[in-house]
This record gives sequence, C-alpha cells and structure tokens, in this order.
Amino acid sequence: MNKYTYYKSKCYSWLDPSKSDTALDRAINRFFILIIILNILAVIIETIPQVGNSYATFFDNFEKISIAIFTAEYILRVWSITSAQDYGHPIKGRLKYLLSFNGWIDLISILPYYLHISKIIDLRFIRIFSLFRFLKIFRFGKLHKSFSIFRQVFFNKKEELLTCLLFTIVAIITTSSLMFIAEHEVQPEKFSSIPETIYWSVITLTTIGYGDMVPVTVYGKILTVILSLVGIAILALPTGILVAGLSQEVQKLKIIPPKICPYCHKQMDN
Repeated sequence: MNKYTYYKSKCYSWLDPSKSDTALDRAINRFFILIIILNILAVIIETIPQVGNSYATFFDNFEKISIAIFTAEYILRVWSITSAQDYGHPIKGRLKYLLSFNGWIDLISILPYYLHISKIIDLRFIRIFSLFRFLKIFRFGKLHKSFSIFRQVFFNKKEELLTCLLFTIVAIITTSSLMFIAEHEVQPEKFSSIPETIYWSVITLTTIGYGDMVPVTVYGKILTVILSLVGIAILALPTGILVAGLSQEVQKLKIIPPKICPYCHKQMDN
C-alpha cells in the first residue's frame, strides 16, 4: 500500500465511524456533532429579532466557518469513498455515493450557501435550510449504527407500511366525501368542498381535533366518532409493524456465529 492509498484509507476511516473506533475517530466524530448542534442552535436563536439583529455579523461569520468545515468534509468524503468496498470504482463508486441518501444529506448541508452567493436564492432560505444539517448527526458516533438499524427496519417493512399508508388515504378520501355530503348544506362555508373537508378528516384521523371544523348534523357526528376510532387503529398499525421489525433486527445482532473447527473447518456445537 502506497502513501496515497494509505492516507485515503485513513481519511475514510476518520469520517466513517462504523469502520474504526480509535481515540482520534471519536474526537473527530464529537467535533462534527458539536459543529452540527451549534449550527442548529444558531439557526434557532437567530430568529429572535433582538439577538439576530445585534449579532448578525457573528452569525454570518459562524455560517462561513461552518460551510468551510462541511465543504472540506464533503470533498474528503468524495475523495476517500473509494476506500470502501461498495464504492471501489473511482468513477462509478463516487457517483454511487453522490446519489445515495448520505451523499444527498452532505450536499444539502452546503449547497444552499453556494446558491446564495451565486444570487440564485436569498439569505432567508439559507437560514431555514440549514436546519437540514441536523440530519448529518446520524452520520457520526453510535447514532450511525442505530440509524442504520432503523433504516433497515423501514426497508424490510416497506410493503406493510405502504399498505398502511394506502389504507389511510382510502379512509381519508372516503370519510371526507361522506362528511361533505352530510355537512355541506348546513355549513357551506366550512365544508365547502371535498378537498377542504380533507383537512377535517386528517385532523380527526390523527385524533388532534382542533375544533375549527365541527360537524353539527347527526350523520356528521356519527362519522366523526367512527373516524376517531379508526384513527386509533390506523396509528397503532405502523407502530406495531415497526416495533416487530426493530425486534427482529435486534435479535439478528444477538445471534452468536457458529464455531468453526480450525483443523477440519466444520461447524462445531456451541
């Protein structure tokens, strides 16, 4: 291994916490986590008029420093990503990373700033879009492994979750149509159309019930009760699916690998 390959491999291990766990790796991970948290706090605090106006220069300078750090990190990731087995090809591997979920997160954290200095978007959009940098925190430390488990759960259970989503959409459209028929003549301003009634359906289905759209007819009240009960069941379905999937993934991590005889290379009884 030449020096170029060695340093590229080391750079990849520093930026990818799942590959090694040395003191330097932990220090780099904590540094990035700190920068991300400070960025989120800065975006939130800056919206306070007194603070934002008084310390505008500080927030601008902090934004520039953060962008410089995240840009350097992004460039180093693209450069060193070919050290990973799944991204080994110098061109296809880097394109695969750039188009991946993690690649988009890294790009979104810096792209709005460069669009701003190119006069494409305004500064207010930059400040709000900076909140998406919080997603980068899942790239570092032990959160990286936990996030990978949850991502795998969603991937494994995507058909069941999609079924729940379709069932929810059907319930919303059906109840919105029935409620429009029941309430439109009595309350034409509030239940003016089916799209307008969809708002009531979603609020009722999620059991929030703001109270700004309340049925007054008998049929409307009965429909509200039914939808509220259905909403409890609909919300429980994806929760149960995710809990079951998470339990399966955790059990996989606890599986003890079989012992292999060093002489005959056959599986031994544990």
